[in-house]
Amino acid sequence: MDPAWQAHAPPYAARAAACFVVCELVYHVALAVAPKSFAAGDRRTFALKVVNILHAAVVGPLAARALVGRYLFGWDGDAALAAAVAAAVNLDGAAAPALFSGGLGADAARSLTSITVGFFAWDLYRLEAWAKSSPGERRLMVVHHVVSVAVWPVAALTGVAGPFLLHFLATELSSPLLQGRWYAQAFRGRGSPADAAASAAFAAAFVAVRTSNVHVVAHAFARARPFDGALHGAVPAWIRLLGTATLGLPSVLNAVWTAQIALLGKKMLLGKKKAKV
Repeated sequence: MDPAWQAHAPPYAARAAACFVVCELVYHVALAVAPKSFAAGDRRTFALKVVNILHAAVVGPLAARALVGRYLFGWDGDAALAAAVAAAVNLDGAAAPALFSGGLGADAARSLTSITVGFFAWDLYRLEAWAKSSPGERRLMVVHHVVSVAVWPVAALTGVAGPFLLHFLATELSSPLLQGRWYAQAFRGRGSPADAAASAAFAAAFVAVRTSNVHVVAHAFARARPFDGALHGAVPAWIRLLGTATLGLPSVLNAVWTAQIALLGKKMLLGKKKAKV
């Protein structure tokens, strides 16, 4: 655990607040240029999704570079983090505890999560502009945002779970294509070739960025044993419990969303079954 967490807190909060303000400014600029032909609610969603894309386009690549840039491409970066990522990919359980309490990727996680915490807080503030969805899906995303805003600063400021946080942020790489699907439907209509192409592109990106590594992240979490005081004696018990309760949730969500995408793909390929007469 980073003993200097109190010194990190003010700049962390300042970055999150600055991100909130930038999101709001971009939202109003996008709202001003949103098509006048759209309904008022759709114009707000148009603007909100511009902000979503901007956030993902900044945070996703930076997190991915910090996490796997050296491991995959040999770029400059943290050698210890690259070795830990290689061990995780190889399902090396012995190296997993360091992913939680080894301080790996702490600086990058602290910098980037502050941006996303500010964005999530702003996204909740603009809840009325969210795209239409089922009550269950909306509640799930609200809980996702609230838990992230509450938990990520604790982990980032204390220097724990850095590689996990960077992975969560790197998965934002698929988000712009999700927003692109909404734009395709808004401009070209549901079921249009543009909608089909955008949906296929998003599904491919989601599988590549999120689904393909669910087993790696889940295995790393299980073998890291964040609850184990013998492995993580320098980490306070309440933070170990918090990590135990929350670090596995993104893998569960990605598995659920993968199932939803599979159902969407089945629907697009096979069409709805005709009702019996």
